[in-house]
Amino acid sequence: MPLDRFRSRTWPQASSSRTVVEPGARPERLKSVNQQLADLDRQLDEYGAEMQQGKDCVRNVSVEIEVLQRTRAELLVMLATPIVRLPYELLAQIFEMAMEIKEDPEWVEKVPKDEEEEWMGPMVLSHVNRRFRHVALTTSSLWTRICLDERPPYSLTKLWLERAKLIEVDLDLTDYLGPTKISEVLSLIMPCSRWTSISLHTQDALGILTALSMMSEPAPELHSLELIDSRTDFDEDEVSPLPTVEILCGVAPKLRQVCLYSVALHWCSPIFSNLVVLELEYLPTASRPTWVEWVQMIRACPCLAKLVLMAAGPHIPEEDDPRNYPKVQEISLPQLVHLEIGDVRPWVLSHLINMLKAPNLEFLSLDTLEHDEYTEPIRLISDERYPALRKLKFVISDIEESEFLALLRRLPGVRQLHLNGLYDLLSGICEDDRDPEREGTVLLPKLDTLWATDVTAHDLAMFVEGRKVQGHPVTRVLVPFRDEQAIKGRHEKYIRSQTTLGYFEGSDREKEDYDYDDDEEEEDEDGEDGEDGEEEADGDGDGEGSDWDVDVEEYYDPEEWMDQDEPEYLPWEEVDDLH
Repeated sequence: MPLDRFRSRTWPQASSSRTVVEPGARPERLKSVNQQLADLDRQLDEYGAEMQQGKDCVRNVSVEIEVLQRTRAELLVMLATPIVRLPYELLAQIFEMAMEIKEDPEWVEKVPKDEEEEWMGPMVLSHVNRRFRHVALTTSSLWTRICLDERPPYSLTKLWLERAKLIEVDLDLTDYLGPTKISEVLSLIMPCSRWTSISLHTQDALGILTALSMMSEPAPELHSLELIDSRTDFDEDEVSPLPTVEILCGVAPKLRQVCLYSVALHWCSPIFSNLVVLELEYLPTASRPTWVEWVQMIRACPCLAKLVLMAAGPHIPEEDDPRNYPKVQEISLPQLVHLEIGDVRPWVLSHLINMLKAPNLEFLSLDTLEHDEYTEPIRLISDERYPALRKLKFVISDIEESEFLALLRRLPGVRQLHLNGLYDLLSGICEDDRDPEREGTVLLPKLDTLWATDVTAHDLAMFVEGRKVQGHPVTRVLVPFRDEQAIKGRHEKYIRSQTTLGYFEGSDREKEDYDYDDDEEEEDEDGEDGEDGEEEADGDGDGEGSDWDVDVEEYYDPEEWMDQDEPEYLPWEEVDDLH
């Protein structure tokens, strides 16, 4: 574009030539331009700083928004599950307590307990939510119990050991392991210095021997030892295939509980000292401790609180005259509160009762005292010897009714009575209470709980009513699960109206003595009357009074006493009106 168009109209025509700048004016103009550029750069820097501050502010606000949103979500979760508000340490302690909860053996649920689910508890907790998982995985004490019941390559066992870290491991080898598997398993959980408790069950003698041979290191943290050889062909006269060995180098200073089932150890070992619980069961005669070793063991455990001897205890040769056998001075066990003795010879029982001085004994069980005369040792039991005795248990014992009743008179402080397979003795108590010529008060005036196994519903109802009439009612009656079907109908309603009826899980020994066949069950409530039983007997075994599928000859009506002559009035006839 021509430059003339930008020229002023007032400019003279002669001024169209370029103007000459004075020599001193150019540096000043250049200085002015540089100053402007510097000002612009400064403004640009200020704008850039402001933009960066804005970006930082946006970023900070975004972070705050995320925090607020997360907090809002957590608050909403807390409204639904208040447990998440608990601090980490408290939640970890709750998890630990949940893993340590033990059921009351005197009152159990009807649903059997699944041991596998119990030891898998930490895994279950770690799969609830992210917070629970974090707490479970970082609380190593939850993973210290290892129940080895899996096949190689033992991935769960290795996972448990990894999460348990350096904390001592609580072992539960409840699977019935053979020698090969025991060797593989113990090699995983060595050394013994990590063990706090170990429970080993097997049906193989060589498996136990393998385990004992591998326990050749000290166990400074071990507090519980359970070794069980559960073969069913026990014979006390057999020669044990297992030699008595020394385990753990005799070093287990914290060991307080020992349970040996058909397993014999070196009885003079230092591990049998300062025990609180000692259980010896089903030891062959040749493997039992001698009387000297037995006395030494008991003297080394002044704090013993529980002692169980079932077909075990000291070995006193039968050919020796018990009356001439050396007696020992009484051993005081002031903390002994639980004593179970079973399947021992009468003279052994007499020596044990005379030897053990237990003024605070609260529970006494006499089990499988049969085929011999036990009158003399039974007469040693009295309120003077055991002033604190509160629970008495008899299991399958051959004892004269008169001696049994005399024993109960010597123990007026007993509050709980457990009779297994001794229904005739329960009837004897009822008859003695009703005897107008009896001397003194009723038997067991403080009795409030009855444990009854293999007792008919009629006998239980009569006992409950008899105690009520005498002014000493029982408040609780417990029967094993397997007897649940036998306690039914009007008898059950009456017992429930007068007491609290519960159930307990009987021991293996009790189950062996009284079992129901798979196809023999109690009749349902529609077939309680004796008339229904007669109708079924006239038929082919499939009458309306019962849903059994059995032969007529095998039928047994647990309430056939209703067809017999009875008193004009029975208290449970009005139970239907009460409910």
